[in-house]
Amino acid sequence: MIPFFRKIRKKLVDDNRPLKYMRYAIGEIVLVMVGILLALQVNNWNEKRKNLKVFHSMMQSLEQDLAMNIGNATTSIEFGFKKDSLMTLLYKKVVTPEMYFNNKDFMGLNNNFHSYFIIENNIEKLIAFENNIPKKYNPIITSLKIYKNQIDRYKNYWERTKDEIYGFINHQGYNATYTNKDEFLAYVFNNIAFKRKTSRIVNLMVGGNVWHGSKLKTNAITIMLQIKLIRDQYTAQQLHQYMNSIGMNNFEEIDCNSLSVSEDPRKGLFFTFVLMNLKKKPITLYKIDSKANNDELIILEPNEIKFGKYQSRLKIGDIFILKDSANCSRKLIAPRFGYLLVE
Repeated sequence: MIPFFRKIRKKLVDDNRPLKYMRYAIGEIVLVMVGILLALQVNNWNEKRKNLKVFHSMMQSLEQDLAMNIGNATTSIEFGFKKDSLMTLLYKKVVTPEMYFNNKDFMGLNNNFHSYFIIENNIEKLIAFENNIPKKYNPIITSLKIYKNQIDRYKNYWERTKDEIYGFINHQGYNATYTNKDEFLAYVFNNIAFKRKTSRIVNLMVGGNVWHGSKLKTNAITIMLQIKLIRDQYTAQQLHQYMNSIGMNNFEEIDCNSLSVSEDPRKGLFFTFVLMNLKKKPITLYKIDSKANNDELIILEPNEIKFGKYQSRLKIGDIFILKDSANCSRKLIAPRFGYLLVE
């Protein structure tokens, strides 16, 4: 092809036709530039295709990590529940010295703690890769950044509290040598300073395991739901099935004129919830806090998924009112491990 163009160029020069030669030269330059641009476009297309393949592979790994993190968070929350229940029984004086001594759970009430392992390598990879992914996945990257921040806060929490917990485990009185069982139990049940310290340590454990664990769990679930909506185009029914498969319970609907009645013994513990709006218009939720005598306004945009961390913390039995204009259209009670899907 090149010898062919050379012959044309030589003929035009030999025939002394500078204008035609100039036109030909410009055309040849344009042709070369078009070729270069096409080559760059093909290269960019190949690069995007490679990045998309890497991205989908990273997403699959992320899903596996999130599933593990959700399961580990559930275990951590249950550990906190157990600590809280044992401490409540102890302070209500339901526990006898014999029960305390013969039950390994009571014996370990204040001398062990649980901080769960969080897999975050693929979270960091995807955040670093955000400039190479399709724009429709931007909400997932935003959620991953929030999740990573929450993981760091959880780690900092345990860094701040572990010295105090370990210090109590090595408490001189608790680890002293007692001549008999009765002497040890008398110390555990009657030493006021010891009981206060035990309460403090258990509260730290419950704060780390239940509150932080709940935020991390619902944050991870939120990201999983975004993946299923954006990438997999899940229907509302499929989302319900997924939530039920991981032990999440839909909000209980009651009559708009009814009051909340919750007999759950853990209703005073703080939780977070997953809120989803699949409607094509924004919805307005009011969280009713009967003790604080105030309403908290929550706006969910179309196709928005939030985990319920708001100005005030959420508790089992809290009431949510879904309003249509100024009227109550639905009234809902937040359960343990709850979610709300509006469709």
